[in-house]
Amino acid sequence: MQEYTFTLPLFKYSSKPIIISDLEGQKIASFERTYRKKWIEIMSKMPIPIISEGVIVFFGKKDCKGTAQNGEELIVQERTFKENLLRMKWDVLIKTQHNEETKHSLKDISKVKTHGRFIYEKENEKFTIEKDLFNRTAYVKCESKLVAEIKVEKRFPKPRFKFVIHGESLISPLEIGVLYYIFNMQFD
Repeated sequence: MQEYTFTLPLFKYSSKPIIISDLEGQKIASFERTYRKKWIEIMSKMPIPIISEGVIVFFGKKDCKGTAQNGEELIVQERTFKENLLRMKWDVLIKTQHNEETKHSLKDISKVKTHGRFIYEKENEKFTIEKDLFNRTAYVKCESKLVAEIKVEKRFPKPRFKFVIHGESLISPLEIGVLYYIFNMQFD
């Protein structure tokens, strides 16, 4: 059982790096929100909330980029408007320390916004990410087997999360952090 923590930025659209650390406080990975166009990033930082929020809603994609201490790199890119017309989808590109690149997919399969569910397809495995509203915990499962659980430790002033990976799994701490961040941007 491995335990890690990360703290999200105060603002949902911030591009500030988010650090994943182990229980001793050592940094193992970091990720951040990215913008495809520089003008969108500049507009998102304007002090006028109506303009900045409007630009993000209409032009900003939910993209992320992360790196781990072991050399793993992860890039999550939202698909085009046509592909996301009915359900949100993302491409997840993973580059390992041996320069091997793999491409996976993340899909939103929620029926109701209050009960968010994602499916992450990786190497013939399907991971589901779902949130339990009553105990503020998100679960990552593979074929009804619990892979990881993400709990809210502190909500204010900055949300702090702790996640536990049960046993050996195909999913890395960086992937769990980034996928939950995308999940959090979509449903919170």
